[in-house]
Amino acid sequence: MVPALLKEKKDGTVVQINSPPCVHNYNANMGAVDKSDQLWQSYAIDKKSRRWWRRLFHFLLDLTMVTAYNIYCQHSNWCKIHQM
Repeated sequence: MVPALLKEKKDGTVVQINSPPCVHNYNANMGAVDKSDQLWQSYAIDKKSRRWWRRLFHFLLDLTMVTAYNIYCQHSNWCKIHQM
């Protein structure tokens, strides 16, 4: 099944536009990316440094912690009980 989008033209007629399945999958799963970005921004270490590799290290450390927390929440009842 190909999801469809209804678009209204300037003259008021409505046209149905079919979108590929990859667009539907992207929109359906985008919430997980938003949640990860929100968690990453809340607890980011982001230290300013002239050395690019230190910033990269801190970014990867942050990303690893958020991913570990997400995996923990998927396999634990604690996160389901204590949701915000």
